[in-house]
Amino acid sequence: MEGKKPSLAALAATVLLALAFVAVVASLRWQIPANPQAAPTLVSTFPSPSLPPPTHTAAPPAETPTPPEVLMADPYDPTTVLPFPTPAFPPVAGTLPKQTQRMRFLLYPHPLEQPMLRPVVLDARGQRWGISEEMIDLGLDARYPGPPPVTLYSFPQQRRLIAKIGRGPYTDLAVIDLETKAAKRIYETDELRFYALHPNGRQALAEEVSINETGIVSRSWLLYDLLSDEKDFDVGVGEESLASPDASFFAYTYSPDARRLAYLLERAASPTQPIQEVAVVLHQSGTTTALLRLQNATVTAYDPLRWSPDGRTLALVARVYRAADLSGGEQRDELWLVNTSDGSSRLLSALEGDRRCTELAAWSPDGRYLAAIVAETSSDERDSANVYLIASDTGEVRRLTRFAGRRLTNLQWSPDGGMVAFGVTYGDKANDTFHDDYAEIWVSSLDGARQHPVAGPTTPEAPFIWLVR
Repeated sequence: MEGKKPSLAALAATVLLALAFVAVVASLRWQIPANPQAAPTLVSTFPSPSLPPPTHTAAPPAETPTPPEVLMADPYDPTTVLPFPTPAFPPVAGTLPKQTQRMRFLLYPHPLEQPMLRPVVLDARGQRWGISEEMIDLGLDARYPGPPPVTLYSFPQQRRLIAKIGRGPYTDLAVIDLETKAAKRIYETDELRFYALHPNGRQALAEEVSINETGIVSRSWLLYDLLSDEKDFDVGVGEESLASPDASFFAYTYSPDARRLAYLLERAASPTQPIQEVAVVLHQSGTTTALLRLQNATVTAYDPLRWSPDGRTLALVARVYRAADLSGGEQRDELWLVNTSDGSSRLLSALEGDRRCTELAAWSPDGRYLAAIVAETSSDERDSANVYLIASDTGEVRRLTRFAGRRLTNLQWSPDGGMVAFGVTYGDKANDTFHDDYAEIWVSSLDGARQHPVAGPTTPEAPFIWLVR
């Protein structure tokens, strides 16, 4: 028997009921994340350094504030989007001067982007006028937990840069031609180790290690040509007279005229040598001489040995302990000046208490000052680093910056010596993870009155170099 046909009203009611059911299901589906564990947790933006009020008027905030930091899991989630904030550069004032300078640094805007070498245009007062479109690829991967450490050096006529690039236990070299924008990388190996860059900007002091068929290891010093890869073995370092099983040699550095080579000897305490010591060693004209010996001492600062611009004096930073076994207790970081002509030395300055020197910068171009990064542990156990100037004649110390809870690195002078530049690292270092760290490059006048960022974001150790051109 044929059934009754439903009325139009009944059909309409059925359709409305079905649509309502679909809407309810859809609303429930969007209220439950497909993968709740993948939802990022947003926290506040990177904090600003504790500094005196700026000397410039800050630009009005943009409609969208600085991108927020994303709390990243470990290992780093490659799907997380986190561009690093652009520094709060002072507004440009006045007209572009005829003579400008270039500060080259690694632009690092995002944890997943490859850092590229870029130049910022500055004037002699440290005012930023913009960033150039020039770009040089050093082959640095943006890999977990972040790019490798890089240090930049300039050489004759400022047409060539050399970069030291960390790679695990090795330090590779990259020769950068500023005219062709090409970079050549030379890899350090167990068989070839680099120790010092020659002032000619073309060679590097290296050690070649070989093992013959009988298993005998031989070591040879050489000058390695970074452009042609040729090796010159007609070179003597002269450490044989001081060599011993419990001694190490490091911090090799050529004098500006390349006629002398200085380095440090650190002799650990042993049954035959009960006192640990650090010695400044000078090699010239085939003769090796120990100019300064510090007992109960060790070296902890980065680049602890530096030549003065005139090549007459060496500056050394060493940590000296009261206890002969370096077991702790009373200790201090000491800054010594060594006259390479007559071998005399004098203690210029010392840091007492919890203060320690983490980096000794190159001398000012006129040799009147040395700049140093000094770290200090506060009452809340936070390390704060700041920039200090030390007069090379009197030892008078002047504090330039007042950052709190920041790492400072890579001190450099402006070409005319009127300003000091340095890197300021941001991010959480509590768990020794660096993938969420970035840095800015700041400049300061010598009286500390003018301080502001000029470049960034860049990699955590903030490699840069300030050149005339």
